[in-house]
Amino acid sequence: MTEKESKVVAKKSELAQTSRSAKKSALEVEAKIKETRAEEIAKKKRDEAAKAAKAAAAESNAEVEAEVAEVEAPAVEETPVQE
Repeated sequence: MTEKESKVVAKKSELAQTSRSAKKSALEVEAKIKETRAEEIAKKKRDEAAKAAKAAAAESNAEVEAEVAEVEAPAVEETPVQE
């Protein structure tokens, strides 16, 4: 193999390695982006679930308080009207 041919082969090898490295880097970046998005979505779903649970608990508490107030309210007796 001549010196020129070996330089060409070396350059081709270098370009192939660079291409593989670039593809690998792009895939790693894409994976990180997907992971970050998945984490954000999971956090959003957790926050929404916590908010819904809090709202449900507040509604339940309001219903219980209304029932307690109804039970604790003094009974109103009807008195006949005297004329």
